[in-house]
Amino acid sequence: MPFGVNAAPEEFGFKLHEHLSDLQGVEVLREDILMIGSGDTLEEATVDHDENLNKMMMMMMMMMMMMMMMNLLLIELTRV
Repeated sequence: MPFGVNAAPEEFGFKLHEHLSDLQGVEVLREDILMIGSGDTLEEATVDHDENLNKMMMMMMMMMMMMMMMNLLLIELTRV
């Protein structure tokens, strides 16, 4: 965190918005993630919500995997 622990919540919210703002049905409010589904019926809205949730979860999993790979690479580079 560039400005210490005091800026951590704002930085976290900014990073969430940066990475998730392109996903349909996802709104970032500070450090909270709001999932939205829409449709003409409750069933359609529920299906849309679940699809949006799955897309967001896949994005988060890919980001976590990339972070883990970068950490492993850094560990290997420090051993050299």
